[in-house]
Amino acid sequence: MDEDQDFEEFLREWAKERIWRTHDVLLQDLMAEARALELIQLAMARGFRDDLMEIQREYGSVQAYVKHLMSQAAPSRKSTST
Repeated sequence: MDEDQDFEEFLREWAKERIWRTHDVLLQDLMAEARALELIQLAMARGFRDDLMEIQREYGSVQAYVKHLMSQAAPSRKSTST
């Protein structure tokens, strides 16, 4: 990921690489939790703390935001669950 990206570009690229939809509810919860922690770490390291706080306010949590992204994403070919 490019260090000079703005937050929107950063989120688009991160979601494209790391988010996909799964119909397995247990897997979805675990994946959302892991991806939310990953997003927080990467975004904070790039100085996007205020942007994360805005997501927190809008969605209630970064994990809820990640679940929202997952619900809109294409299904993964990595998953065999339907």
